[in-house]
Amino acid sequence: MSGINVRPNWRQASAITVAEIRWHLSTFGSEILTPDSLDLANLQARELARVVKHGPHRTVHHVVLDNGNFFWKHCRINGIRAFLRVCIRPPKARLEFDRAIALAQRGIATLEPLAWGVQCKFFGESHLITREIAGAVSLQQYLFDHFETESTPSPRRDLANLLGRFLARVHEAGAAHPDLHPGNILVTNDADGKPRFHLIDLHDILLGRSLSFRDSLENLVLINRWFIQRASRTDRLRFWIAYLKERGWDAREAACELERHTIRSNQAFWQGRFRRCLGTNRYFHRVCSIKANGFAVREFNGPTLQRFLDDPDFPFRDPACRLLKDSATSSVAEITVLTPNGPVVMIYKRFRLKKKLAALVNRFRMSPALRSWTFGHALRDRGLPTPRPWLVLHRRGWIGPREGYLLCEKVENAVAPNEVIETTSRWDLIEELARLIRRFHDAGLLHRDLKVANLLCTPEAPSGNRLHFIDLVGVTRVRRASESKQARNLSRLNASFLQSAQITRTDRLRFLRAYLQWGLRGQGGWEKWWSLIAEATQRKVERNKRSGRPLA
Repeated sequence: MSGINVRPNWRQASAITVAEIRWHLSTFGSEILTPDSLDLANLQARELARVVKHGPHRTVHHVVLDNGNFFWKHCRINGIRAFLRVCIRPPKARLEFDRAIALAQRGIATLEPLAWGVQCKFFGESHLITREIAGAVSLQQYLFDHFETESTPSPRRDLANLLGRFLARVHEAGAAHPDLHPGNILVTNDADGKPRFHLIDLHDILLGRSLSFRDSLENLVLINRWFIQRASRTDRLRFWIAYLKERGWDAREAACELERHTIRSNQAFWQGRFRRCLGTNRYFHRVCSIKANGFAVREFNGPTLQRFLDDPDFPFRDPACRLLKDSATSSVAEITVLTPNGPVVMIYKRFRLKKKLAALVNRFRMSPALRSWTFGHALRDRGLPTPRPWLVLHRRGWIGPREGYLLCEKVENAVAPNEVIETTSRWDLIEELARLIRRFHDAGLLHRDLKVANLLCTPEAPSGNRLHFIDLVGVTRVRRASESKQARNLSRLNASFLQSAQITRTDRLRFLRAYLQWGLRGQGGWEKWWSLIAEATQRKVERNKRSGRPLA
């Protein structure tokens, strides 16, 4: 879609310089903002401004004044790409100011801009001030607050219909948001208690004529990438019907096309983020010392991190740590780690070198610790439940990385799924497990060691959120999981349940029915899957008998 550059008449806005920032104020901004309220250092000294969001590229402050509250966004020039962008186009703050005014003129609810400014130097950093929307939260937070434990479908129906109509109006107004996700939509409640939406983060938004069907579909894929992992197909279809009705279109059959485009978009999105945890960015950073090096999440730093770097083995010598496992291949301990949010109970695993040349092999391929770290974040990107990894380390060696160490969050009150199946109603849990494995395979992942011992269950959690993947060393990525590879995964899982007397052939068929999505795709071909899994399971049993290894 071709964009147009919307520029308000700046002659109607006042301009002043405060603290080496040249400010341009809107009509409302000139009534509210004074030179004192445009001095951020002064506001911070008087404890009137606090940081609510911080990153390498921007910092957002919430400012509380007697005549109203507002948000102050400081846009930095972080890196060569940001520098080149500001060389050829206006600053981000001005772009967002212009587009907020343009959207308001087109009848789209958004932030009210009060002022934008740029530092008085060559290619200076920019600042944007917007009025606070009272009681507003992001759509993502709104969904977590209102629907995480929601049992009645009526509020979900209303929200899906209202969101569909809102985005239809946005597209009808000729606006296409290139980063359309729930974090960039604010929600407030009107006088009737119904949600009202506001579009934010507008500096890259495209404005032009009303979006065509193809442009609309392409833009909706962006927000559907988030909802396809968290909302039911019924709610997504309800959103689509409301959107079409508001636009006056009749294309319900295109819902399947939207889903296919979303799946392809998610695959490309996940592929691009796969190695993000192996670098320094806003989410992760490299860590190193004389003895060890690795990666950590951005918020994990300070003396606690330095202690791990100086001596990665210290938790296993600490009497206060609970040792869960100590074998020839690995050691696992439960420790309490001090984080910026307070003490957190975590699991710390040491991967020993199985062979003398393992350090040399680690130089040319991912070590088990690094695979667990990388795929832990890959699963979380895909919305699959697994403990969040905080730190991965390797001892330095002459020929390559030596012992590996992985620190991740602990799943509280978790037990093995077979223990829950033997003590409670198993049908719901079996179907939940089948749907989880289906999502795992649909996300382009396989697990060569997919067994019950590598899953955890939290019985007290709500249905649908009880199972978690652990021990991700055997996970691999594929462009598309073939039926034979999926059956091999399922046979490994099936073999791990052979010793459970509670699991019957009926339960296995129930699992297969949920995995193959009979209600959506029909029952055709299930006999072939049953045979493939049975044959692969038998081969696994015979292989373990020959090697003398028990089935785990």
